[in-house]
Amino acid sequence: MGPQLSSDLCNYDLSSCLSNANLSPSDYISKILHLTKDGILICGTIRQGVCQIRSYHDLSVIRNGSVPVSPNSVSASCVSLIDSEGMLFVASTYAVDTPYRESFPAISSRSPPDYYIINSGSIEGEAAVHIRAEYRQQFHCRGTDNRNFNIITSAVLMDDLLITAFTNNDRKESVMCLYSMQKITLTFWYNIDRCRIGSDTTRLAHIGRDNKCVNKSQIALNEDTCAMGVGSHIECDQIAAYRVDFQINSLAAITINEIMLGILGTNDGRIIQVWEKKA
Repeated sequence: MGPQLSSDLCNYDLSSCLSNANLSPSDYISKILHLTKDGILICGTIRQGVCQIRSYHDLSVIRNGSVPVSPNSVSASCVSLIDSEGMLFVASTYAVDTPYRESFPAISSRSPPDYYIINSGSIEGEAAVHIRAEYRQQFHCRGTDNRNFNIITSAVLMDDLLITAFTNNDRKESVMCLYSMQKITLTFWYNIDRCRIGSDTTRLAHIGRDNKCVNKSQIALNEDTCAMGVGSHIECDQIAAYRVDFQINSLAAITINEIMLGILGTNDGRIIQVWEKKA
């Protein structure tokens, strides 16, 4: 996969570059990797984050993409999933600005085979609204020595558990924490209910909506209440289940015969297997 010639100041196939572009061999850091009906979908940090479809059998290239899908920064976090209909959903932190890719959305829904953003509209007839997301570290994973790891590098949902990999500013080690989705959901509901009864503010200052909550206690608290638009500080602390002396960049998990099997991808290209019996 790499190194390959690339520059943030060139387009995806290097046919157009700015005058100050510096083409240099760049490592291919995978940000998105999925099995699809057509082959292996892989998107990385070079060539503006475009994707490829590769063969299951020999990893040869079946299709080259032309649409930026993954972040073009090595340090950017990226989480993605493909649903039963083949739609790709991507969430990413802020990527490097470049004239060769449009403003990169924090969250996007994309349709195969080209993975354009769904219902993105056209410049001729529709307006585009871009909201720059502001990220706050609300999930924390503490090591057994009480050190705080607060940078999420990967996450995967398995049954009712959100399994996450964290690192710290040194990025020399990682820890893994397991969060109950029930606890996360209850925290969301708690924040929504507080605003429903008029307590606090909406806490959406990062999109210009940090308004005082309006008392709407006459409205029943149900699934539709989420339409109120409420943000808050989600307090989710957990003690690490594992600690390793390297950085975990990617994570996958599956349950086999009451055993949780985890596959870890490291920053130096290794693949490591860990397992534990379910409680």
